[in-house]
Amino acid sequence: MTAYDQTYKEQFDLLTFHTNEYAQSVPFVEQTILPKLAERKHFLDVGAGRGTFTMPMSRHFEQTTIVEPNTVYFNEVADWGKGAGVNLAGHNADWLKVDSSNIQADLVVLSHVLYFVPSENRSRLIRKAYDAVKPGGYMILILISATSGITRLYRSLLTPENYRELPCIEETVVNMHHEGYDNMHLTLFDADIHLPTLEEMYELIDFLVTGKIVFDTDENIQKREAYIQNHLKTATDYSINSNIGVLAIHKP
Repeated sequence: MTAYDQTYKEQFDLLTFHTNEYAQSVPFVEQTILPKLAERKHFLDVGAGRGTFTMPMSRHFEQTTIVEPNTVYFNEVADWGKGAGVNLAGHNADWLKVDSSNIQADLVVLSHVLYFVPSENRSRLIRKAYDAVKPGGYMILILISATSGITRLYRSLLTPENYRELPCIEETVVNMHHEGYDNMHLTLFDADIHLPTLEEMYELIDFLVTGKIVFDTDENIQKREAYIQNHLKTATDYSINSNIGVLAIHKP
């Protein structure tokens, strides 16, 4: 475990504990995608994080495989699997470095993974995940929407070059069409993240910008403060809109 692993976990937990996103996306997959699967033998969660999808989905499948490079999260989800009696295996590694030649899953989920992947590697990562889907199965790709407040935050705080580096679901769908994917269906959800304190909003913004801006100069600090006060402060807390898209890709 590294200090970065622990810091990442603490910041990502802020997001996952304070958003209403998963109360919508997880039931959507359970109710809309699972009934369409011919079989439910194998579930693959690429970028499992704290197990937001792994934990509810694994009960629907005979076997679950997780891929998570963060050691703290990987160990927590692996320990949960042992305690829950789930048939769970995993890789504490980058998905692009995992030997996936023997993985054939009925459902593959990549939830909010692409932000942390260099743009030149994203197509390869998606293709590798799609190749791990059995015929008749589905791949689920989740990203923020271009309509989200997080996208507006990026546009306000980042340079144009860095802003263009961060993916949204609508742009990803267009790129995937150009690369030959079809049988895709996009569903958009409204979501928000609410935080009780200013300090927590600072931490969340640090996480969201993925290192593309560092708040260590007066200029950057003032820019962040102005954005928070003008757009994220409410009468009772701090809130940022985090609309998402859930893209379902069927593999014939």
